[in-house]
Amino acid sequence: MPAELHNEQVLKAKSEYRRRIRGQSVPKALETGLWLEHFMGLEGGYASLVGYMPMVDEPDCRGILEYWLHKGRTVYLPVFEKEKGVYSLAQVGGLDGEWLCVGNYGIAEPLPSLPRRDAPFLFEGGGIWLVPGLAFSRSGIRLGRGAGYYDRLLAGSNALKIGLAYEERVFDWLPAEEHDVRMDYLLTETGLAKIN
Repeated sequence: MPAELHNEQVLKAKSEYRRRIRGQSVPKALETGLWLEHFMGLEGGYASLVGYMPMVDEPDCRGILEYWLHKGRTVYLPVFEKEKGVYSLAQVGGLDGEWLCVGNYGIAEPLPSLPRRDAPFLFEGGGIWLVPGLAFSRSGIRLGRGAGYYDRLLAGSNALKIGLAYEERVFDWLPAEEHDVRMDYLLTETGLAKIN
């Protein structure tokens, strides 16, 4: 089968999964402490954490981010670079108006005045990356929203990648392309699972 045809089929399958997932009801919001409780099993000696500010249908990782900040560790959040059409990272010291403003897609982002880091993201002392997605497979495949932003952010990073998902959005299989970055762990409301 020609590679172009195969890629076309993968893209079509991804679109179909996105359509199905977007047609479902939004998963019930869960207590942010539940995500933190499961995350604590991994914590270890990592120095940096990259998180995200959740959209309405994404698991709320703010409890994990606040815990990390309370411990005096480094937290980064994505920020959209309009001129380049890509995301970079900015370090934040809190999750309030002193550090964040409304950014791209109406999501809270680091203030424009904060220094930015560009990919690839290599973290001295190790790092953890909390990754949102529409869905994940048990083998670590992430289904994003279709723009490829996270694949570009994650490419070449030495951080441990943890996909956050509601259990109902974890599938046995999802279509994947060669450039799709796989997760090292999945974190759901039922626990933390290492990907083999």
